[in-house]
Amino acid sequence: IACWLLAGCLAAGTAWAGLPETPRPQQLTVADGLSSNRINAVAEDASGYLWIATSDGLVRYDGIGYRVWRVGQGLRDNYIWTVHVDGQNRVWIGTRHAGLAMFDADRQRFVYYDRATHPRIGDDEVWSIVSTRDGTLWFGTSDAGLHRLDPDGRITRFMPRPHDPRSLPDAGVSQLVLGPHGDLWVGTKNGVARWTGRDFARLPPSALDAPNINVLRFDQDGTLWIGTPRGVSAVYPDGHADLDPSPGYGRKVYALLLTDRNGNRWLDTVDGLGREEGGGVRNVPL
Repeated sequence: IACWLLAGCLAAGTAWAGLPETPRPQQLTVADGLSSNRINAVAEDASGYLWIATSDGLVRYDGIGYRVWRVGQGLRDNYIWTVHVDGQNRVWIGTRHAGLAMFDADRQRFVYYDRATHPRIGDDEVWSIVSTRDGTLWFGTSDAGLHRLDPDGRITRFMPRPHDPRSLPDAGVSQLVLGPHGDLWVGTKNGVARWTGRDFARLPPSALDAPNINVLRFDQDGTLWIGTPRGVSAVYPDGHADLDPSPGYGRKVYALLLTDRNGNRWLDTVDGLGREEGGGVRNVPL
């Protein structure tokens, strides 16, 4: 799912006396220097640069201008599904046809992990990436399961197993996110599961609006928001699931995009971009 470029959208507006502050979104497009209007993911590095995964290259944005990497500048595929910055400030990207790539912290070279160089990788279309504090990198593919890349370079692949409810729910891994305690959560084309360190603890289907997962996001209080094509659900820290976590809105919500520094939730809604305030959801014109 293409995400909102919230770095531009959440620009604050003027607060008039007696009225709540009104956001004034700023849309960033190819007219401003982006390589494509199709934005698949955004990540921020240790220097404050935004790294943007697009359908036509990897983009770095410094708040003023853009630098673009395509085939010819080190990429092997211009279509970038996802981008992630690890604890060593390395930029990892998942491509449509060229596997996983790591852009080193000095921004001098790309290192590739694909089926040709690493036979344990099941597919070269990488949809999702996350890293843990111990330096382990996890990445999910479109139809060949979840992979773990250990700091020593060893790769382990996880696939669903028939009639095994403790295995990966599906081979298509669309979302990876770390919980408040560092535990790995996996969103697939057929449900959500948590990696226990040995196997996968699946969420029951009753906790989801639909099995195909588009977005996984943790709120500040530890609640997991699960976005699907049919709507969003929330799983609270006590394990209770809610299929209508924004009852003050009354219309379809598809995902939690982020919670800002003031504690406001920004949502992907049927009407566009929404912000929770005063017990309801206010649409933010774009």
